[in-house]
Amino acid sequence: MSAPSKTDQASERGEPSAARRILYFVIFGAVVIGIVVGAAALLLGDLFGRWNSSPLREPKALAQGVTIAPFLSLNDERIFPYGIAYADGEFYLSLLGGNAVRKVTPEGAMRFMAQLDAPGALAYSRGKLYVIDYNQVGAFGTGALKAIAADGTLSNVGDSPSLRGLPLFAALAADGQGTVYLSHPENGSVWRITPDGRATLFWTASSVANARPSPTGLVYDPRSDSVIVADSGTGSLYRLIETETGVEGQLLYRQQGFDPRALALDRQGRLLVAVWQGDNGSLYRFDEANGLVALAEGFRQPTGVVVVDNSAYVVSSGAFGLIGGVEVKPPFRVDAVRLPD
Repeated sequence: MSAPSKTDQASERGEPSAARRILYFVIFGAVVIGIVVGAAALLLGDLFGRWNSSPLREPKALAQGVTIAPFLSLNDERIFPYGIAYADGEFYLSLLGGNAVRKVTPEGAMRFMAQLDAPGALAYSRGKLYVIDYNQVGAFGTGALKAIAADGTLSNVGDSPSLRGLPLFAALAADGQGTVYLSHPENGSVWRITPDGRATLFWTASSVANARPSPTGLVYDPRSDSVIVADSGTGSLYRLIETETGVEGQLLYRQQGFDPRALALDRQGRLLVAVWQGDNGSLYRFDEANGLVALAEGFRQPTGVVVVDNSAYVVSSGAFGLIGGVEVKPPFRVDAVRLPD
């Protein structure tokens, strides 16, 4: 009679077999790994949430001659300031979660101008304030181009489908003759709208490598009768010049990871670029001779900038609260950045 095997002996003693021991080890290892991964996810989620829900840090100057002073501070957690414009001695500020556009004096006193659903980007020309009005607050809202007259009367602009169904972060710019330019971040296009409301496709951005275009910021440059476009999808800045054969997009700057969101021109015609860098938005000046020069940082997802005299007014929107589903705590601010000569 042969001697019993080790497996048989283990079975007789009530001990698990080798196969079962291996299975138990695998299960135990999986449980440990799951606990570690879960704990790490909770910790990172907590840190991420705290990072995004932290109050706005104080912006700080990065260049000689730059000073920063708070202009407006909004303390409601659901009122996101978004677009800013200036004309005839007054500012205009859209409150995406506040359902209104307000006029603001140079001293910072606000008064009601018009009621909307969820107003975003703004542009002013020839007595009209143009606004993209969304049907809801948040990343899934769709917008339509509207105009606000001096008395607050609201009207739709044109009847083209291209002026409706606009995604969040669509931008506006206008020249002095009432022509409006509109960017569509989802399909990479820029549209031109004449004063009578007729919309035509002006230009379409190209993909770069595997990066899809997403034109956001726009500014009209009267010195060259051109439109400058910030493409956050490809990290590019373009100047659009109309020629006899069409619209030419001249590349001004490109960098991987560069996320430009809003544009303005200073008194010398130099380009100012508000850039997202996580929770630390920055303001740069750009010219072809010096490239990007950092002026200030510490803004929270800037979506609007306008220059008055020698100061840039930067809107910190707290837009992560719109697109990331995270809590973003007020205050939401507009800061006046005194520019160097």
